[in-house]
Amino acid sequence: MTLSVLMRRCLIATLTAGGVAGGLFVVSDRTDRDQLETVLAHQHRDPTPGSARRPTTSRAGERGERRATRGLPTAAGSIGATPTPSTTLTPAPAAGAPDTGATTSRVSTTGTTSTATSPSREATVPAAPPSGGACAGAPSSPAVVNVTTTGARAGDSGDDTAAIQAAIDAVPNGGTVLVPDGIYLINGARGVRPKSSMTLRLAAGAVLRVIATSSGNYNVIRIQGVSNVAVVGGTVEGDLGRHPGNSGQWGHGISVNDSRSVTIDSVTSAEAWGDGFYVGGTSSADITLCRVRADHNRRQGISVTDVDGMVIRDSVFTRTVSEPGGAGSGIDLEPNGNQHVHNVQLLNNTITDNSVQGLSIGISDQYRASSSVRNITVRGNTFDNNGLSASPTVMRTGMYISDVSTVLVEGNTVRRSHGAGIYVTSGSRQVTVRGNTVTGTTKAGKHGESGAGIAMYQDVGTVVTGNTVTGNAGTPIFTYDSQSTISGNTTS
Repeated sequence: MTLSVLMRRCLIATLTAGGVAGGLFVVSDRTDRDQLETVLAHQHRDPTPGSARRPTTSRAGERGERRATRGLPTAAGSIGATPTPSTTLTPAPAAGAPDTGATTSRVSTTGTTSTATSPSREATVPAAPPSGGACAGAPSSPAVVNVTTTGARAGDSGDDTAAIQAAIDAVPNGGTVLVPDGIYLINGARGVRPKSSMTLRLAAGAVLRVIATSSGNYNVIRIQGVSNVAVVGGTVEGDLGRHPGNSGQWGHGISVNDSRSVTIDSVTSAEAWGDGFYVGGTSSADITLCRVRADHNRRQGISVTDVDGMVIRDSVFTRTVSEPGGAGSGIDLEPNGNQHVHNVQLLNNTITDNSVQGLSIGISDQYRASSSVRNITVRGNTFDNNGLSASPTVMRTGMYISDVSTVLVEGNTVRRSHGAGIYVTSGSRQVTVRGNTVTGTTKAGKHGESGAGIAMYQDVGTVVTGNTVTGNAGTPIFTYDSQSTISGNTTS
């Protein structure tokens, strides 16, 4: 059917399913209307963690490993007593305010403290929406273009990239491109490229699967230089396990570059040769991910290299594998040269069973002079069983924080980390760690912080207060060459 005939046959339907009550959509026929209603009915299904399983590949060598273990004594200062999957896509919200007040004190290598209080510093970012609700708003136009009307065919061996792109090019501003249930094959060298002011909505059973390639660089969905875009529902699948080559690390599920006001809601990104999700460029801003799932990707669950204003909430980052360069974290906030990661909130996520770190925040040595990470809030998340590639000589962490400024780590649960639960190091300044529960850390690595619940090394102005740090294999709260204030914690 031609687009002109399609539009002449449009009928208007007011749909109330999926949290868009009163939203007005134009659908091409009864079949499209039924498909859209089915998609919306599945919109609010939260991702749930899969069964825990060790990654098929886990190699040592995280960028922070060298910094995390440089020259520490075997017993430094301490505080406290020593005693091819199925997948699905989802949308995102807005940003909030870290209140990272900081006091400074000097903690010596023997663990004694002298406290000097300085004025608190508080970073402000836009307030995040309440947890649990939809984050992709209703489209501003009722127009809907079903990709089957432009030639996409699920389940066959044909390349569907051009047909899906034709639907994107045809949809009016503010409209929706609908991808029904089924598996669609995507050429990752081109990728599906949303334009500004549109929603790309995948049915719950829709999968965009990359055509296996020896290239180490591809994108199933590439959001580049656009604004006001939502990607909602379904699954994006890479070629891990089918990849015929062994080079490169940039085969991503969904990438966002130099774009603004982008929402990714209820989307699963799995089996990527690189990252499940990637956010970068030099001007990305106002990016939200909610209820997404990154599952069994090779490099990172998500990499964020440049953004100003981002929220990741109510999402799952699990079973990240690792590649020869040493990545393998659930979430990695790490700018490259002349990039900046500012005003990011990580709220109520589950980060579990990742090979290297659960969360890694920092800057590689060669980029310290030109790049920055600041105003980060990590609140209400659950970290469990991260650092699976740890060994007697290699330490991993639930949460690794280095070379940053103004970070709030609050109200998180950190369990069963392999090496250290929360590690603040390498010149980090004004980090507040409060109200967290850290338990079950196992020993890994060969230095004094091995098995610590919370560890600090060469940091400035860290405040550690009100935490419960119990049942860890090493020192509850470990310090060495640390300028920090520690008070009011429960340790055993």
